[in-house]
Amino acid sequence: MKLKKIRAIILAIMMLSMVGLAYADGEAELTNGEIGGFTSADSPVVQSKSIKIAKEITAYNVDEETIQAPTISYTYTITAGEPGKSITDSATDHNPAAALTRTTLMGVTDKVSMSNNGIIAWTTGDTLNAAPEGAANYKYLTIDFSKVVFRKPGIYRYVINEALTSGSYAQSGVTENSVATNPVTHTHTRYLDVYVKRSDNYTNGSSENDWDIYGYVCMIDNEDITPDGDTTTKGAVKTNGFTSTTNDGTATSADSYYTFNVTVSKNLTGDAYSNGHQFPIHVDFTNSVVTNNTLLLAKTNGNVTDYTHNAAPASNLDGLAKIATGGSIKYIGIPCGTAVTVYETNDVIGTTYEATLTVDDTAGTTKAIIDTSTPSAFSAYSEHVYNSLTGTVSTTANQNDKTTGYHTITISNEFTVISPTGYISRFAPYALLLAGGIVLLVISRKHKKSDSEDE
Repeated sequence: MKLKKIRAIILAIMMLSMVGLAYADGEAELTNGEIGGFTSADSPVVQSKSIKIAKEITAYNVDEETIQAPTISYTYTITAGEPGKSITDSATDHNPAAALTRTTLMGVTDKVSMSNNGIIAWTTGDTLNAAPEGAANYKYLTIDFSKVVFRKPGIYRYVINEALTSGSYAQSGVTENSVATNPVTHTHTRYLDVYVKRSDNYTNGSSENDWDIYGYVCMIDNEDITPDGDTTTKGAVKTNGFTSTTNDGTATSADSYYTFNVTVSKNLTGDAYSNGHQFPIHVDFTNSVVTNNTLLLAKTNGNVTDYTHNAAPASNLDGLAKIATGGSIKYIGIPCGTAVTVYETNDVIGTTYEATLTVDDTAGTTKAIIDTSTPSAFSAYSEHVYNSLTGTVSTTANQNDKTTGYHTITISNEFTVISPTGYISRFAPYALLLAGGIVLLVISRKHKKSDSEDE
């Protein structure tokens, strides 16, 4: 019995070891633009033959942790980079007698593959972390070199190009990334160096199993690489992909998504009967530029039902709900540049309300809404904090302002009743005289009757 237990324990340990090995053989993920190295002098560590390249969308929202993602898709291609770039190790990297220099080889592209046919996509089913100062959100492209037969040991340079799968940035509400010094060069291209050596099972170099990969470096420019700590230059600017993070703080930016929030609430005075009544509310979100699908998040508070909101182009978005006094709906993650229009329907038969739309504590026009099936249109409310079409932040201060970008719209209904016509008060003196006359007439008749009886 003990022997069986020991066997079971040994088997479990073996299984855990296999799981650990399988995980270790997974995709290599870049850190500060590079992965790989030496554990001891001239002993390179073999890496996975699949490397993960990051794609970032930075999401901005004044007070929410999460928003729904925009609809946007990127397609990536990989080609051979030009040979002859200089790569220099410092003497301390792997303890040679002096610094080593090699030149890059043209990348071997035959049998290189990419995950999902080279496509990274966000849809309305994805959520993004968001913050006033921006929060980074990542998806990854896996580039697989496992079937590649390299020509010889060396450093193979590749070019990775990014393009929208279709449409434009404006259609998705996303702001295109840029680099302060040269946005044309840096925006959509990365360079990947793949460090290759002979494997321990090397035969004649004709098989993919003859080659091991022991390092990767990703850069934003097609440059030479100099040792870290070089006093004259830091060499190539390294990054983990199409992100805003670089190894030396170079001013880059990722694609960005700027959003704002609106809370629509309901108040009613002068009509206790309808205090608990849910008035139909219709909120339109209109953006003539954003034509890719958008989906807003919504938080309800108080007496609210029948909230409906479906993914649709921003020019077609709407929110339908029924809201009673004290209730509210907060719409979250509206693409900047979107106009917000609010309608209310009075479905309380035989009543009229004076409705006032108050936007960010400023009261607007008062409208009389009688019972009808047609909503009463309020003036369009537009978000002007950010540049209305491109979604770019107009100033740095706006990014960090904890109030800008959050807005309130309150619909206040006051029950109106028709005043008395004035008939009673206007004719009251005559009515009193008439009443007095009737009383005198009755008394007079009684008096005459009493006199006749006495006779």
